[in-house]
Amino acid sequence: MQTGHDVINKSSLHIFRAEERHRTRRLLVISIAAFVLLFAFSMCLRTSQVDLISPVVAMQNLFTWLKLVIAKWLDLPLYLESEAIISKLPFYFETVARFKISVITVVSGMMLALAGALYQGVFRNPIAAPTMLGVASGIELGILVMVLKYANAAYSMTAKRYRYCYSFALVILLIVMLTGKIASRGKKFAVTDMLLVGAAISQIINVLISYYRFEMEDELLIVFQEISSGIYINIQTISFIILGVAFIVSVIPIHLLRYSFNAVCFSDDDAFTMGINPRIIRFIALICGTIMITAAMVHCGNVGMISLIVPHICRYLFGSDFKKIYYASGIFGGMLLLACRDISGLFYFGYSGVLPIGSIVSMIAAPIFVIVLLQQRKGWE
Repeated sequence: MQTGHDVINKSSLHIFRAEERHRTRRLLVISIAAFVLLFAFSMCLRTSQVDLISPVVAMQNLFTWLKLVIAKWLDLPLYLESEAIISKLPFYFETVARFKISVITVVSGMMLALAGALYQGVFRNPIAAPTMLGVASGIELGILVMVLKYANAAYSMTAKRYRYCYSFALVILLIVMLTGKIASRGKKFAVTDMLLVGAAISQIINVLISYYRFEMEDELLIVFQEISSGIYINIQTISFIILGVAFIVSVIPIHLLRYSFNAVCFSDDDAFTMGINPRIIRFIALICGTIMITAAMVHCGNVGMISLIVPHICRYLFGSDFKKIYYASGIFGGMLLLACRDISGLFYFGYSGVLPIGSIVSMIAAPIFVIVLLQQRKGWE
């Protein structure tokens, strides 16, 4: 028989959970509203110089572009008048280019943040990130090899860039996992050993990249810097197709298993008692996370800091439930990377004209990371 004290405790727990759900929904609504406003501001930025376009003009340009795209697909007579229509619209091509760049940036930010949440969850470590396991260094090494082989032609080789970056990233991840397993001397899953091995391999690769950057000709060095730093973005149709395929292939398994990742945060024995095989979940998370961060860094350059800082922000705001972090990481990751892209578009200088987005990410994410760490960390205590 339940006592009055038990009834009061259950009632208090029910009220607490209701308040927590209400707080989570309110935070998500505010985040989505902020994201929409930020995206609208992005559409008002020019791509050729530091200047703003009227929101009315930007919306008119985007609406016209959408009509012309539909007319082209359906072979409507309106498409035959496209040149005359476009000639009457100021900043038409800049608005369309900014829209495409913003979409790529948002999707890349979402993938980076979710990849970081996966790595931190399966490794049960708040500093575990694809950048710590050599994946980011493998991506940069793939870009270097491609630039050395194809020179200026590397700009337009989006599909081949994916092939090189994925190959080197997966090879480096495999080396780290095998070396970490050997170094662990038979332990089931030694997180520290893998992180240490990943950091060591990353340093070796960075030394190799630094040597070739020092020896490269100026022309090749500019190509490598613009591609690896995210200054140059290929907004051709092939870029959207490959990025979309990478997003779908990696997100669907994570979405279907989003309820199982909480169990992986416990020990392997505890996960088995819950009916979940942690080895399979961990393998899926590592592969999907590698696909995500590689696709994102191919388009946006060295912005791996997003994968480290955003999961911490989401965990602090929404708690340690992976399902909440899963949805929040997509919003905050896309929003933070888009904000960094907009800030980089407000500064033009030097040969390439814009400040690399990776530099903006580091300058913004580092102080946020410190602030979050100084607060009470949820889910790791």
